[in-house]
Amino acid sequence: MASARKSIVWRIFNENTVDRTRATCSLCEENVARGGTAVGGFTTTNLWNHLLRAHKDVYDQLKEAEQAEKMSGKKKRQTVKQQSNIGIAAAFEKARPLARDDPRAATITKLIMEMIALDDLPFHVVKGVGFCRLIQFLEPRYQLPDDKHFRHRMLPDVNAGVKGEVAKQVEDADHVSFTTDTWSTSQCTDSLISLTGHWIDGQWRRRNTILHAQHVEGAHTADNLAGAVGRMLNEWNVREKTHVVIRERREHLKGHECRRCGQHWLFRAHNPAVCE
Repeated sequence: MASARKSIVWRIFNENTVDRTRATCSLCEENVARGGTAVGGFTTTNLWNHLLRAHKDVYDQLKEAEQAEKMSGKKKRQTVKQQSNIGIAAAFEKARPLARDDPRAATITKLIMEMIALDDLPFHVVKGVGFCRLIQFLEPRYQLPDDKHFRHRMLPDVNAGVKGEVAKQVEDADHVSFTTDTWSTSQCTDSLISLTGHWIDGQWRRRNTILHAQHVEGAHTADNLAGAVGRMLNEWNVREKTHVVIRERREHLKGHECRRCGQHWLFRAHNPAVCE
């Protein structure tokens, strides 16, 4: 019985309480046959025909309302279907790994490289179990590159960016002083030489940074070391800005335009006194 009343036509008709095979029109009290003798055979065709014949204006109004309800129901079903499709697509998207060139993946990779550089960490930190677990928790879709990617692909880009920024600062300086040092270690038997720049910026703040470090080939002769320093000054285009070059205390550097480092003299004077 409940299913029979789904049609909008039942806004006008009521079931006949005496004869269930008929429905009573609330507009004219006429009893209209429902099209059968059993509940399973009842239809609303005769009811609609009665309205069309006897109450045309009401018929038109109900048909418009019926059509509006159908359209509303269709839109609801489409909306539900669309929402379901969006939910499924979102679930697949959430589970799909990020491509290496995806903006979010690229940002994470860049931040990891900057962390390694700023905190002076070894490249193999990206292989650590704890680090991998952390990345997996923060962004399960991110595919962590291996240490070779950071060493050979990311490091040169970071170096170029930092070098460019430092070069701008040095370019703005009127004069730059330099300190140099040469060294070797048991882990690295090759000799290295560094060049550190010192200057005062436009706000009268003291600035200093290691501009360069390179391999020294051959003996530490005056000509070899002077040549290395000259090449580093040329690469940074600061030869004309050079105010003074402070060198470590080495007798074989005599004759070149540089000054001895006072710290070495203080150390040489202080060290024997401490030992005594």
